[in-house]
Amino acid sequence: MNDEREEKLRGEAWENSFQTYALSYVMSEKAKLLGKKRRWLTFLTFLSPLVVGAVALGYGQNDKTLEYTLIAFIPLAISQVILGLWSLVARWDEDFSYFVESSIANLNLSDEFKECAKIPQKDVEELEKRFSVINAKYSERGVQDKKVELSIKDRNRGMRYALIKYQWPCAGCTEKAVSMTKTECKICGNI
Repeated sequence: MNDEREEKLRGEAWENSFQTYALSYVMSEKAKLLGKKRRWLTFLTFLSPLVVGAVALGYGQNDKTLEYTLIAFIPLAISQVILGLWSLVARWDEDFSYFVESSIANLNLSDEFKECAKIPQKDVEELEKRFSVINAKYSERGVQDKKVELSIKDRNRGMRYALIKYQWPCAGCTEKAVSMTKTECKICGNI
């Protein structure tokens, strides 16, 4: 009886480690993408004033070059204002912080579950206590992460990444994934 309980707990710990690892990857990828957008926005924010100012300093205010530069950079300045406004409305900074924090928290949970599954416990009750504590953190994290909508492709990408890490076969095609390359499998290859 104790062996069955222990086996069940270890199985759940491995499964939760897998799931949190997959989610950590997805959140990390979302943070990377949003980080690139934020860096481009910051670059563009400084580009127009610096170029216009440099042209004004270099050629003088009465030179035609400044006039042409202003004509060329006015559309860019307008697009910068629109993008900047959108980044505020879409809460890019908050989302970026959340994705980074979630990625780290889920990776830590994955490691804790893996440790729980791997390390021999003194007895089943000790394993249950340890699993229960980690599982409470997992539930708490799950409530927070439900605020973020993940597409099927996001979920599949996370699962494929975790399949590669854990060297587990896919439940659909029974193949072990070796790369993040798209395959014909509707479960692990639809990335």
